Amino acid sequence: EDTTGRTLGQPKYKQTPHQPADKLDTKDNTGKLNIMTLNVQGLNTSKMHVTDIMSGKLGPVPDVMVLTETKAKSVKVHKSWLYLLRKAYTVFHSTVPESEHSRAPAEVLVAISKQLTELGSVRQEPLPKSLQGYLLHVVIENPESNPMHVVGVYCPPQAKTQELRTTIYAECEKILASTPFTHCTAVVAGDFNATIQNMDRYRELDKCEV
Repeated sequence: EDTTGRTLGQPKYKQTPHQPADKLDTKDNTGKLNIMTLNVQGLNTSKMHVTDIMSGKLGPVPDVMVLTETKAKSVKVHKSWLYLLRKAYTVFHSTVPESEHSRAPAEVLVAISKQLTELGSVRQEPLPKSLQGYLLHVVIENPESNPMHVVGVYCPPQAKTQELRTTIYAECEKILASTPFTHCTAVVAGDFNATIQNMDRYRELDKCEV
């Protein structure tokens, strides 16, 4: 769901001049990163869309990608597409445990361009087990800059999951509180399924009431 007026399924990221993933120049004088988030609604069905993003056909190639609702456990994922993703990116995936598939479809993937980590390191931070598939915290460390914390989020839309949503928000606040802007860069991206009222979720996409 996107409440900013964009077409559903359109990747969201700030466009800046960039090169294809295999030709990234991390010493760009602008010092800018392209960070993109997209609800893929299943890795299997969205593989061509994400492949186009990686090739630069749809805009600047992202340095960091946050993909939500990947559903890797519930569909047959094309290994060739994942291989292509891992060729240019370091990939972290937070999935719902096998025994808990009765919960709302979720799962979050964070992909970091290998050009960003070739001189440093990247790691996944531990989170409460109850948030597996809904939250993913990755830290990028480079000797030439402050650490960057990337938090991928997927909040389920169902009203019955309000307690889970509250827990997700609280964990995000906890992470941000531990990453002061003077020493770190923190990015929170993903799908919060946020609407002012439930009926907004089902409104026709080509109509807008002011």
